[in-house]
Amino acid sequence: MENTSVVWQKGSKDPYLVITDLAIANPNFTIKVPELFVHFKLSSLFKASTNLSQVSADNVHVYIKREETNVNPQNSLDLLDNHYLSKMNFGTSHALLRINISKFAAKDLCTYIPDSVVNSKFKSWYCDNIDGDVLNTIVSFNGKINNLVDDDLSDIVIVADIENGSVKFDEDFEQVKELKGDLIIKNNDLEITVNSAKFQNFTVNGGDIAMKSLNKENSVLTINGQAVSDAYGLYEPIKFKLDDVVKVERDKVSGMAKSVFNFRIFNLNADDKKVDFSANFHSEIDNLAVYNASLGKYDVKLSFGSDFIDLNGSGMVNNTQLLFDLKSSNRNESFAWNLTGDLPAQILDFDENIGGYINTNIESVINQDKTGHVNGNMDLSELESRSSYFGWKNRFEDHNKVLFSVKLKGADELLIDKLDVIGNDLDIKFSGRVGNGNLYLNSSSFKLPDNDFSIEIESGKEKNAITIYGEKINLSDILGLLGKNNNGLNKDIEISMNVDNVIMKEGVVIKNAKLNVTCTKGNCNGSQFTGQFLEDSSNILAEYSGIGLEIYADNAGILSRSLGISKSIKNGKLSFYLSPQRESGEHYGTLSISNFYIKDAPLLTTLLSMSSLPGIVNAIKNEGVYFYKCNAPFSYKDGTIEIEESWLEGAELGISTGGKLDIRNYKFQVAGQVIPAYSINKSLLKIPIIGKLLTGGKSRGIVSIDYKASGDDKNNNVSVDLISSLTPNLLKRLLGVFDRIMTKTNEAVISGLKGGVKKKFGLV
Repeated sequence: MENTSVVWQKGSKDPYLVITDLAIANPNFTIKVPELFVHFKLSSLFKASTNLSQVSADNVHVYIKREETNVNPQNSLDLLDNHYLSKMNFGTSHALLRINISKFAAKDLCTYIPDSVVNSKFKSWYCDNIDGDVLNTIVSFNGKINNLVDDDLSDIVIVADIENGSVKFDEDFEQVKELKGDLIIKNNDLEITVNSAKFQNFTVNGGDIAMKSLNKENSVLTINGQAVSDAYGLYEPIKFKLDDVVKVERDKVSGMAKSVFNFRIFNLNADDKKVDFSANFHSEIDNLAVYNASLGKYDVKLSFGSDFIDLNGSGMVNNTQLLFDLKSSNRNESFAWNLTGDLPAQILDFDENIGGYINTNIESVINQDKTGHVNGNMDLSELESRSSYFGWKNRFEDHNKVLFSVKLKGADELLIDKLDVIGNDLDIKFSGRVGNGNLYLNSSSFKLPDNDFSIEIESGKEKNAITIYGEKINLSDILGLLGKNNNGLNKDIEISMNVDNVIMKEGVVIKNAKLNVTCTKGNCNGSQFTGQFLEDSSNILAEYSGIGLEIYADNAGILSRSLGISKSIKNGKLSFYLSPQRESGEHYGTLSISNFYIKDAPLLTTLLSMSSLPGIVNAIKNEGVYFYKCNAPFSYKDGTIEIEESWLEGAELGISTGGKLDIRNYKFQVAGQVIPAYSINKSLLKIPIIGKLLTGGKSRGIVSIDYKASGDDKNNNVSVDLISSLTPNLLKRLLGVFDRIMTKTNEAVISGLKGGVKKKFGLV
């Protein structure tokens, strides 16, 4: 104390004590009082006893030391928070107190507020879940001192700003972060106006936090507000409940959600009850898309707590209401959901050629022990198909339905009681089970137009096995899918097929078809296919061994038609070889066909017409042009075939070709020669010296026609070098030599002229 004096003013009954520059020091805080007035009330001038009447002071500062390590003691004052008491006045029964605090951490209240002031349960929750900074705080008290003694805070008013605050509701949820707002405590009520905050994937753009009657056991903390997020954000708060049953991937869901939310936190003041909460979201999603399928505007209502989830969704899809309802309860130890309405086909990840909608009606109950069921049906009448499968083309309008019933037997265990596809000319029935991650399916019926067979499927993490047997199977429309996936074999596979008739493209039938494929770690040695073409009982054999794939057919024309390659080849024996993949990723192979005809080949007809060979053009349109041999060496990599110089050789015609075929996009780019009267030209080629002179040494004929062709299976372009077609190869060669001589002469003359010019003008 700097100075102390007792003042007894004239005319006044009672004296007062004045203390200036009072400082009270403590290891954790320091109080500085510029001037303290202590008023006494004397009962009698001649009696020694006095009563404290009133204590008052202005501009009191309290410095509280923050806990920080590794700080030089000389700078300890820098660690003091300044609490400014602008007014303090205590009487015998009434007090006036006003405190201004510039800034303190929210958790400081855990240290400096006595346990008796607030409920210990509430204080514990606050200290564990609240963080951030509190700014510009004003604490005022104007009331009876007895109220403070009795922990009655009704006369206390607190006003403050919150910056970078955070609140955690429950251990299963992330914190609300970056909270900014205004706080007021008045009449034992808490109110916080939230200006902005972040919660998981939500951006909170307004709201309020309130708790009425802080001193009552049944007080409830409420949080209301508005927020925006992407559609996945609505799933994120409840994913910990649903991931074991329904997993939603962020990149499979899109759309923007506007939400109104409400949180209620219970039992913060109840010593004998566990803190609990409930939450409600009402969200409107614009342009909701799931698996790239648009669901348009969708309305979602979500309620959840620590032991329940209730989710409802509704929207209009395909002019039909799409409803989704999900309920999960720890009390009932179950998880139930149902879905009714039209779903876009893309959601089910069908082939890209299938569009339209599937009318669904699905319901499921899954218990906590992973038992339960999934039942439902799907109407396929509004699917739109631009392709066909097993010969079943565009028949969805016949109101075909898929009916299914599955019983869950525990983790990774289920029974497929029914998986039926029924409709006009359609009867497919499956049953099976899933156990230890393996799927077992077998069909009691698989009937489609031109199909009648049974199939057994076993699919696991390491191996897939398929067994097909029966009267007939139509593969005509799925052959185009083969070879499009170039990812290789990730699993071991076994395929066994024994079918009386296999229907291929162009209605070609292979009878007595037997297929055995066994691939282990990508090695398919020993795999084989055998059968006979119904048309002429000719044989077909395909087998894979250590040296590669080999295919043999007694009728190359029928094989070509059956695979959809060409209808122009007639008869002929075929052999095909493809090597195993080399380290470079390439395959090498050769195609050989002998004694065959080519008839009605549009591209070849165009080429021959442009080459002015009318006789051969007529032949190819009528009876066909005969070739006794075709050899085509090639290489294959990443869907592209590189054809080396290959020859079709016949008595009337010889054709060479080389170039590229893009079998994925059905594009080609080739070039070569057409040689008429090929047998005569080839005979001349065999004459020593003269043959090379007449043919130019680089061709198989005296006269050859150079061509180029490119395009796809629908549009193509053919060009012929007309000068080349009229010029004998010997003359071509002489002209080539002459052209090279003239080119060199011209280059020398030009070079000399340039040198003379430079010399004349002094440039060299």
